[in-house]
Amino acid sequence: MKNYKSETLNRYIKSFDNLNQILYKTVSVNGLNFRILGIHYMDYRIDWFVPLHKHSFYELHYVIQGDAETHMQQSVFTIPENHLYLIPPGTSHAHTQKPGTGHRGFALRWEFVDSAPGSIYPFGDALRVLEAFKTASFLPFEDLYSIFDVFTELLSRASDLSSTCELALQLSFFNILLKLAGVFQSHEFQSPVKTNKAFINDNLINCTLAFLEDNYSFPLKAEDVAKSMNVSYSHLARLFKKHQGISLFDKLMQIRLEKVKEHLLFTDAKLSEIAEQTGFGNQYYLTNCFKKYYRISPGKFRELNKSTIMQ
Repeated sequence: MKNYKSETLNRYIKSFDNLNQILYKTVSVNGLNFRILGIHYMDYRIDWFVPLHKHSFYELHYVIQGDAETHMQQSVFTIPENHLYLIPPGTSHAHTQKPGTGHRGFALRWEFVDSAPGSIYPFGDALRVLEAFKTASFLPFEDLYSIFDVFTELLSRASDLSSTCELALQLSFFNILLKLAGVFQSHEFQSPVKTNKAFINDNLINCTLAFLEDNYSFPLKAEDVAKSMNVSYSHLARLFKKHQGISLFDKLMQIRLEKVKEHLLFTDAKLSEIAEQTGFGNQYYLTNCFKKYYRISPGKFRELNKSTIMQ
């Protein structure tokens, strides 16, 4: 039996290359800013494997032919033909296939971009899209909603660049997001989304903690952390305080001061050098923070403890 979706992809293979022209450009629709990061044709044969990883953008996989396996939330999901699933930002996941099998399909990647100060807030369909993806389910589902048809419209437009324009292609991509938003807000998806909310929140906190550990040496602000997680500062700050019992700022300070102690005990670096390496910027700010938290100066701490470590 012929697979008409597979044949459609074959007919529009060139379109995937043509769509590269709309990548990495900020698009604004009714106050919603988003950036398209990838529109990929997938044709994976046997032994396809992508190890556990995560990224800061949204990713959608649609399996047209064959099946794939995705590991998320300590579970393995089999994605059969005509099924798709969303990978929210910060979600750890891995991809594989059963031995001797392969699959075909496509993947979309995009991110939502914060508006400039003073810009209008998203409204209408744009607001629907933004709100829907904030709590969108990662559970695989069958395409009973004509999502492939909307994607085909994008491929069709891109097949002949002389008869279309960049804006038309960008709006076609937005129509895909709008279609998906309708699915995620539908009755069928209310229960999975609510059930999965705790996982989404836990994952956000874990990603935030990992980000702090990886970037403490930079002059970070709490707002920078929220931006890297693609959430509002107020939402992340409230959630972080609830889960960790301390504020984002205090956690970042805690991590930095622990690193300062390591430098004081195990290196001969000057205080000014330690300040630069731990995100404090200068030794005076470091000293004030250290004394506030530990009731002792960095120099005195090194003097009292380093000799013990060296013995």
